[in-house]
Order: sequence, then C-alpha cells, then structure tokens
Amino acid sequence: MTPQPLPGQPIGVGALSRKVNELIDDTGAAFKQMREDSPDLCPYPVYPEPGGLLYWASNYNGDHCFWLTEGDDPDRWPVVVWLRGEFPDGWHRYDMGMARFLLLALSGEDSTLDDLGVATSTAPVWVPSRWPRLLSATSITFRQ
Repeated sequence: MTPQPLPGQPIGVGALSRKVNELIDDTGAAFKQMREDSPDLCPYPVYPEPGGLLYWASNYNGDHCFWLTEGDDPDRWPVVVWLRGEFPDGWHRYDMGMARFLLLALSGEDSTLDDLGVATSTAPVWVPSRWPRLLSATSITFRQ
C-alpha cells in the first residue's frame, strides 16, 4: 500500500501522477462499463481505445470532462462533456482545445455549461487550504 500524505502536507510528483492515473483508470472503467451495458448511453469509445474518451475533470454534480483522442495531435483533441443531470442525453462535444473550452465555461457564454457550477456560483473556484489563515490576519473577510 502506498503511504498517503498527511492533510496539508505536500505530495511528491510521483504520488500526484499515481493519483491522476487512478482517477483516469477508475473513471474510464465506469464509462467503459456503461458503454458495454448500454452502447446508446455512451456513444464514444473509452481510452485507450483509438479515438476514446480520456478523462481530465469532474465536478461536485458528477459531470465529467474528457478529451476525445481523435488523431495524432493532442492539441487538436475536442472536448466532450457528460452532464449527469441530463442523463441519458448529457453528451456535448466542443471542437476546441481544453484551454479554449475552459474560457468558454468560465465566461458563462454557453448556458449548457452553467451546470459545471462555475458561471453561476459566488463561491471561489479554488481556495488553497492556507488562505483562511492568511486572510484572517488581514482586513479581508473570507467566506466559507
């Protein structure tokens, strides 16, 4: 068993890489099983199949973002989003790279992506664990 870092302690690159691979493997296995059970519910192959979905993000709603690994150039792989709340028709393809997709999602210009929880939320998208302590020492108020 791999030792786990204590909360608040940094993790090494190797541990981060292992965790990322675990997430990719676990998510890929779940969608592969979905495709095997009901091909109409998962219209795409799953990585490492050629042109398969390669997981890279999810949110608290259970929505998932993937690259569709079509072609030899990863910079040209489209983004596919599966919105759990729209099951069984929650698949949305975006013919753009991840960076452009993230800009679209953060801008709120595509209402389909509002369910990713970013555009309509007033909460911080990400707050480092030490920020509450840093902000409490200043005049800035931190909202939990």
